[in-house]
Amino acid sequence: MSTPTLKPRPVYTKRNTTKKTMTEQTKQTLTKVESHRPDIYLIERDALWNDMQQRIRIHNYECSEALKDLKFVVTKTKELYSKARDNV
Repeated sequence: MSTPTLKPRPVYTKRNTTKKTMTEQTKQTLTKVESHRPDIYLIERDALWNDMQQRIRIHNYECSEALKDLKFVVTKTKELYSKARDNV
């Protein structure tokens, strides 16, 4: 029987990211497009796309902050557990 050969794991480098600060919001005017039904107006596709991109950016920021908090809790828990285990 032969042993399977494993490929080495790829090494990923951390991307340098610049933190963006929240700035004052600019007011945008939405243009509405008439629908095929009377008395119904829809928001333009570009405005919806921009809104979705903004929401994704907010989501990604909140997830990264939540992961930072989780990592902090895990490291502190490990530290406290190891101190408690050594004292017992």
